[in-house]
Amino acid sequence: LRGAIEAGGEVPRCVLVHLSDGDASDKQDALPEGVHASVIGVLELLRQWLSDERLAQSRLVLASSGAVSTHTGEGVRDLSACAVWGLVRSAQSEHPGRFVLVDVDGEEVSWRALSATLPSAEPQLALRAGVALAPRLVRAAVPAAPDSPRMSSSVEGGATFDPSGTVLITGGTGA
Repeated sequence: LRGAIEAGGEVPRCVLVHLSDGDASDKQDALPEGVHASVIGVLELLRQWLSDERLAQSRLVLASSGAVSTHTGEGVRDLSACAVWGLVRSAQSEHPGRFVLVDVDGEEVSWRALSATLPSAEPQLALRAGVALAPRLVRAAVPAAPDSPRMSSSVEGGATFDPSGTVLITGGTGA
């Protein structure tokens, strides 16, 4: 990319980097080293990207397959890419609009849908069967339950959280 730009090529608005599918189910012994190498490699890529002023108006899109799950039972296949997602989420908070994370299920229709999703302002997307999914937090209501020693939370629409599970509470420590 640098060579093409230095040779007079146009600076792209968007650059896609595909993170390899690191399904490590058959190589568990190499898992920690593989995760470490992936994170260090992407960290170096992010540093280079940010240091090149010519790319200040360009977005770097990191595409993975199997780094996130979107529904119960889907599971995460690529632990290296999962760790990279955590790193890039931190970079996104420091440099809004510069990086995009996309997890593609591998279906042809999802890869075709990728170009339609890139103009969106979404920093993180999952493409499943050609449909773009974005993470969202929902407001939870805590019903009064004076006769119960445990509190349970329900989401608008009737879904109930498991009282022994984990709930993310935001805005609880100040503005």
